[in-house]
Amino acid sequence: KIAALCPITGDLMRYGTLADIANETFALMGKSIVDKKNHLIMTADGTADTTDGSITGLISALDAVSGNASVISVPGSWADLESNVEYLYLAMATVADWANQDRMAWYCNKRMWAYLEKIARSAGGTSYMQMVGQKPVPYLFGYPVKFVSQMPSSHTVGATGLIFGDLSGAVAVASVGNVETELSREFYFDQDAVCLRAISPFGVSVYQPGTSGAATSVVALSFDAS
Repeated sequence: KIAALCPITGDLMRYGTLADIANETFALMGKSIVDKKNHLIMTADGTADTTDGSITGLISALDAVSGNASVISVPGSWADLESNVEYLYLAMATVADWANQDRMAWYCNKRMWAYLEKIARSAGGTSYMQMVGQKPVPYLFGYPVKFVSQMPSSHTVGATGLIFGDLSGAVAVASVGNVETELSREFYFDQDAVCLRAISPFGVSVYQPGTSGAATSVVALSFDAS
């Protein structure tokens, strides 16, 4: 399970409307829970602490397989991507053929998009920006780009900066029951705030991390040079 602590200021409690309090509280609670879930799915390293809870996320699971066919080493840094576009095509070609095409997407930190956007703009075919519902969503080579703030925000040698594929074919996520909440007036007493604690039952298992001979439904791109 994961927990989130959300402070609610005394001024908001005194002067805000019920709608103001609800909007502020649930926005904070929702963001905190989503951020922690994204970390556990993508970047948790299996450490038995309050951050990872012994859960191994996708990137660590892929890296743990020696010579994993699902990990592509890209020469250069993020800034060299424009001259290494062939590795983006290689990622799309490497994903296991049993992966669900309708669920394919690119996953990266929003800062990586600064390097990808020029490539996306200049690519033929599908527009680099499409409207999904009422929201514009970036696309790269016909697949949506989903931002994950827990992934690297700047270039690090050997780190996974970009993931492509169908996460559902490699990662099982369980979220059982409702979010439980409790309110405390003591935790932030010296800050003139009350504390809302939210607990969400949650589990992650990377059941298809790939092998040295066959890629799974996702491919990770790591960058070699500084």
